[in-house]
Order: sequence, then structure tokens, then C-alpha cells
Amino acid sequence: MHKQSKISLSLGLKFVLLVVLVFTITLSINTYVKIQIETKEYSASLISKGKLLSKMVALIAPEAIFSFDFNHLNDYVRNISAQDEVVYCAIKNQEGEFLTSYFDSSKPGINSIVASNPGIKLAEVIKQLENNPNVIMLDASIEYEDNQLGSVLIGISKYKFKHTIQATLYREIISEIIMLIFLSAVIFYIFKYSTLKRIKELKNCAEEVTKGDFSHKAHIGSHDEIGVLAKAFNTMTDNLEHNIKQKEQALMQITELNASLEQKVYERTVSIENVNIELEKQKDELKSHKNNLEELVHEKTKDLVLAKEAAEKANRSKSDFLANMSHELRTPMHAILSFSKFGLLKYNKVEREKLKCYFENINQSGTRLLSLLNALLDLAKLETGREDLKFTKTNINLITKSITKEFESLTFDNGLKIKHVFESTEQLVECDAEKIGQVIRNLVGNALKFTPTGKTITIQIESSEMIIGKRTTDKKYYKSVKVKIIDEGIGIPENELGLVFDKFVQSSKTITGAGGTGLGLAICSEIIKKHHGEIYAENNSVEGATFIFEFPIEINNFI
Repeated sequence: MHKQSKISLSLGLKFVLLVVLVFTITLSINTYVKIQIETKEYSASLISKGKLLSKMVALIAPEAIFSFDFNHLNDYVRNISAQDEVVYCAIKNQEGEFLTSYFDSSKPGINSIVASNPGIKLAEVIKQLENNPNVIMLDASIEYEDNQLGSVLIGISKYKFKHTIQATLYREIISEIIMLIFLSAVIFYIFKYSTLKRIKELKNCAEEVTKGDFSHKAHIGSHDEIGVLAKAFNTMTDNLEHNIKQKEQALMQITELNASLEQKVYERTVSIENVNIELEKQKDELKSHKNNLEELVHEKTKDLVLAKEAAEKANRSKSDFLANMSHELRTPMHAILSFSKFGLLKYNKVEREKLKCYFENINQSGTRLLSLLNALLDLAKLETGREDLKFTKTNINLITKSITKEFESLTFDNGLKIKHVFESTEQLVECDAEKIGQVIRNLVGNALKFTPTGKTITIQIESSEMIIGKRTTDKKYYKSVKVKIIDEGIGIPENELGLVFDKFVQSSKTITGAGGTGLGLAICSEIIKKHHGEIYAENNSVEGATFIFEFPIEINNFI
């Protein structure tokens, strides 16, 4: 950033300002001394006038006092107070009581006192005027044949003189300003044509010299300091021009020598650089071959490790799946074959009730086998992506209430209650209503299996916000809906909370036979993944477990 240039005053303006400053100080001191002298003289005259007036009243007062002619005395006091400089006049007796007094409330110094207290007496007025520097307070004794009858009090005001002085000061200031402006213009004009013009000529010559033109000379014929400076400047430019020409000649010779030397250095440098370039190319090729070989070995090793791990994982998954499938399919199939065999062998010997029991066991095992096969088919479609979901705007509250009605008879028979806690009467989301209904149905069905009689299952639906994306640059916040199925059952061991959504995995607390195929929660997990959501389980603080799933309310953002 460029620094701000400082304000520079011209030499002529500086000279004028100096002269103006000197004249201003001189005139100010003169005016101040004049005002002080006039103030002292006027104050002395006011005091003399006040003393004279007070003595006159003191001479007249005894006759009026002895004759009790107070009206004449009042008129005389009023006439004295009517004069411009007098603000009040009063006569006191020997005991300090006022025989007569008068003050003009419109005069400066008293008007402000009377305005704040209209009914004020003269005694209070005199007391407040004691600290007023603009009022001179005088008194004179009233004597008759060496006996003191009382005193005369007179207050003399300086306000009129003060206003007169101010008016005089304003006139003098204005006249002095006019005189200073005229004097400044004259001085500047004289200084400009006697000094500044020659200084400007020297400045122009100096600017031409800085550009390399030494032909300009300062033509100043005076013999004063500026003339001597001009002659010295012309001599300096002549010497400078001569020195520069000599240096230019020497520089040309040095340049020619440097050119030949640089050419030799350049040729030698080019040959060395060519050799270095060739060596660098060979070095880069060797480094590139080395890096490519290391990268190739690393990639091949990584591919082999990944392939080995994938093969081992696939082999373990295949073994686990076959073991689970073998067990899950074999159990109902054994039951079907066993009871059908009993029926064939003993159909003409066994009782009809016993035969009916065989058929019921066959039907239950077949139903279980069909349910397992259907679950496997649904899971396979979801995992392979062959299941087309139909996303529509749906009120998830209505889906929940509809599924709750399906379990009314079961909840009534088992003495259970299902409670809804909805954040709003309508919770619209984009989802596959049938699949989300299947998730809620599976979770509520599990909760009914493991909740004791007399307990309550709570379905809670609320708005939320979820983060989607693993990397920092991919993370985004989406408005979502969160569904909680809260039971008061046996709960889930802490080390099994993350495993209950795997295929054929059931909690160790449900091995007693209350569980199903072991595929319901896995199917729920795949459905929620298709909705770009997440599902998980956690134990309650008191009893039971809570299954929670959450997904964005606008699925079209991901399609």
C-alpha cells in the first residue's frame, strides 16, 4: 500500500503565515492591554460616581429623617436607582433596618434573581449580589453633628460597560482581520515576484537535469543569495555533464569487455548444462522405472491380499449361511416328514384327535418353512438390488396406526398395550409404504414376543436431522423422520446389540423358542438401507430395549 503523501506548504505561503502570526500576536496583545486599561479606568469612574451619589444621599437624608418626610426620601432614592449604572439604592437606620429602598428588577444582575424569586426583598438581593464581580457595592455613613444616623447602600453595575467593551472588541477584531488579509496579499505578491519566481526557475532547471538535459541554465542576474545559488547550480551542472560523459566512455569500454567475457562464459555454461540435462534425464528414467516397479509390486500385493481376504470372507459367509440354512430348513422338514410318516403308518389305528394333531404339526412346520423361504427370497432381492421400491409421499403416522390394528387381537389376548407418541398429527415422508410397514410390523411383532403381560409398547415418531456421508467433504445434513419402538421386555445383552441385524442371528435371551427365523431384522436393515437411512438397537435405562430407525423425508435427493 502506498503511504499517504504529507501536505506541503509553499515557501511563499509559509512566509505569509509567519508574518500573519506575528501581526496577530502583536494586535492581540495590544487589544488586550487596551481593554484592561479601559476596564480599570471605567471601574474607577464607576466607584467615584457611586461614592459621590452615596454622599449626596447621606447629606440630604438627615433632614428628611428628622422631619419624617419619607416620601421625599423615597423619590430621591428612586431617582438615584433610575440611573443606568445604579441597580439599587437603600437607606438603613442605625439598627440596620431599611428606612427606604428601591431596585430596578429589569436591570442586568437583578433580573435573573427576581425571575427565580418574584417576591424577593432587597436584603436578599444584596446578599446574592455580594459574589457578583459585575456589581460594585458601596456604602456611606449618614451623620449629623457627629452622630451616626444610619448608612446609604448603592449598587453600581458594570454590565453596560461590558457590552460596550464587547462591541468595541468585535469592531477591532473585524478591522484587524481585514487589515491582515490585505497585508497578507501585499506581502505574498511582493515575495512571489521578488523571490518565488527565481526559485521556480531554479526548480525547473533542476527537473531538466534529473531528466538528463544539461543544456538548461538558470538565468538570474541578481547578486543576492539566490543569484549566488544560481551561479553555483550552473557550475555544478557543467561539472556533472563533463563527469557523466567520461563515465559513459569508460562504461562503453567495460561493456565491450563484458560482452566478450559473457559470450565465452555462455558457451561454456551451455555445454555444461547440456551434459547436466542428459544426466538428469537418465536419472529421471531410472527413478521412474524404480517407482513404476514398486507401485506395480505394491498394487499386485494389495490385490492379492484383498482377493485372499474376500475369498476367506466369502468362504466363511458361505459356510455360515449353509450351516444356518441347513439347520433352519432341516428342523421344519424333519417335523413334516416325521408327523407325515406317523400319519401314514397309524392312520387306521390312531384316534382322529391324534391324527388331527399330526396334521396341525405338519401345517405349522410347513408354514414356518414357507415363511423362511419367503424371507430368504425377500432378503436376496433386496441384497441383489432386484427389488424395485416405489417411493411416494406418505403419512407414516397412518401406516403405524394401520399396523397397530393388525395386532389388536394379539395384544388383547396377551394383556398388552400399544401407545402412540406422535410429534404431529401428520408426518409426510417419501418412502415405499409397504416396505416401511413391513419394518414397523417386524419390530412391533418382536416387541410383542418379548414383552410380559400387563406391559406397554410405545411407538414414537418425531422429526429429526441426520448426517449422510463418511468423508468431511461429503457430509451433508438432511431433514429426517425417526421412529422408535420401545418395549418393556427382557432386553438385549450389550455385546449383542450390533449383531442382531445379521442373518440367522438371535439374542441369547431368546433361544428359549420365542424367536422366529432370524431373518426379520436383517430384512429390516436392508429396507432401511434402501431408504438411505440407518437402524440400530439400544437397551432402556430401566427395562426392555428400543429399536430405532431413521431415514430422510425426501428420498428423491438420492435417486
